[in-house]
Amino acid sequence: MEHGKFLIIERVIKLESPQTPLTKATQSTKYKLLALKFILLSAVAIPITLYALSKVSLKIMEDSATPQNSTDFLCTSNTKINLDKTPELMSGELNLSESHCFSVYGEANSTLSINSDILATLEYPNSRTVKINGRYSELLTQSGEYKVILTSKKEKNNYQIQIKVEGQSYPKLSENSTPKTQSEDSTRGFNLMSNPDRSGTKKDETPSSLIASGLRRVSYDEPQELSYNILHQPPFYGESYLQNIVNDALRLVESKGLSTQTLSISLVDLSLSSCCAYGGYQDAISRFPASVAKLFWIVAYYAQEKSGIIRPEQVSSSDLYKMIGESDNEPASDVVDTITQTQSSGFLSNSELQSWLFKRQWINRFFANSGYQDINVSQKNFPIPKLGITEPQGADLQIRGEGGNSIRNHVTTHDVARLLFEIETGQAISPEYSQRIKGFMKRNLDPGYWRNIEYNSVEGFLPEFLPSNAQVFSKVGWYSGSRQDAAIIYSPDGQTRYILVVFGEDENYAKDWKIFSEISKLVYDRMSTAY
Repeated sequence: MEHGKFLIIERVIKLESPQTPLTKATQSTKYKLLALKFILLSAVAIPITLYALSKVSLKIMEDSATPQNSTDFLCTSNTKINLDKTPELMSGELNLSESHCFSVYGEANSTLSINSDILATLEYPNSRTVKINGRYSELLTQSGEYKVILTSKKEKNNYQIQIKVEGQSYPKLSENSTPKTQSEDSTRGFNLMSNPDRSGTKKDETPSSLIASGLRRVSYDEPQELSYNILHQPPFYGESYLQNIVNDALRLVESKGLSTQTLSISLVDLSLSSCCAYGGYQDAISRFPASVAKLFWIVAYYAQEKSGIIRPEQVSSSDLYKMIGESDNEPASDVVDTITQTQSSGFLSNSELQSWLFKRQWINRFFANSGYQDINVSQKNFPIPKLGITEPQGADLQIRGEGGNSIRNHVTTHDVARLLFEIETGQAISPEYSQRIKGFMKRNLDPGYWRNIEYNSVEGFLPEFLPSNAQVFSKVGWYSGSRQDAAIIYSPDGQTRYILVVFGEDENYAKDWKIFSEISKLVYDRMSTAY
């Protein structure tokens, strides 16, 4: 439309013909027309310029402004969570273009835990946001209101979400309450490296060797103890192309007549520069990990070695390889004994058992303090031939509890994928220790090699149907009631890289020596053609 205005002006000006002889009158007319042209152009151009400048200024103001609640306009409903009264597990139904928001006050040094079965956005007090898929836990570094935002891209989407804040001195936020600031008295929060005394000054209670190593200690009623060095959840975010691959794997499983109710899958794409796209199925359900638990044990072992709690080679590197590379239960038993200062024994009295349990369950606390949720990896794998033990007995049986509800090791595929990610990226304890662990996990895919080994980690598991020159770093689990595998996988050219974790928790998966390999081949083929 603006071009139309200029065209009309030009046509008015051109009433003067260029062939007309120039007289004084015509020269006067020419000057008048030129003046009229300038006035008309100014009348149009100046408002347009001012309008454009105003829009630029407004945009700059919008970009530089940081509203207190930048997503308020998105929320079609906003629930203020009162930690005393609001149920931990909430559910609802989202319609297309709706956003359900949940606000909770979090104190610095408390732990915020979220478990959502649909993609969510966490907004921090400073308006920074992060995408969440499945379980998420974080040690908070600032006090203020945190908002969890659920949105839907479908006409109707049912959801469940769990939000908890632990370790803060005030449990709730009401509409009329004013939260305490970080400077106010708070004895239940903790600082990573020091504890405040009652005078408000900080007293360092952590050995300098621990500070230098990057490891940390966390307070309990017992003396301080070591905790895993990675506090934050990995930067996983949900992506539809990965979820479609997972869904295709589920259809494959169903076509084989196997149950998907006892199946969990986590898939992480390591190929992208922006890390890391994620897809999953029932990845927040804790399942029996069998020998996959050994990955957690070796990380805890190296944490103690690095911090000086145990001496180097207290369990030899060759035995550590046997534990991971060959899934040998004997060195695994030694590792558990070493890092927990416990031993398999006969039945213990109640007082003896409580002390033994506290020590043995340190492995759980080591990871739980850093956001690994609902984790139990405190029980050994059996049989242990050198001890003459074929199944749990004595204290190893007492740790499972009494009655019909036996307590067993359990983890989620999401948390296993997280640990593999931290090993892959050199974050687990240190780059050097991460590389050692990954080296123990490397598989030789040459059929001429693994077919000569009775108990190998290739046949019936994720690597079997992959190219023999692919690279696979994995830890398997198996017993008569379930099958598990957790792997970091590279294509031969290194262009396709991903993490795949699959747990099948019933005897049909244990008996089927093809299904995991078929799932893996499907995922590999789809990942190789994803871009």
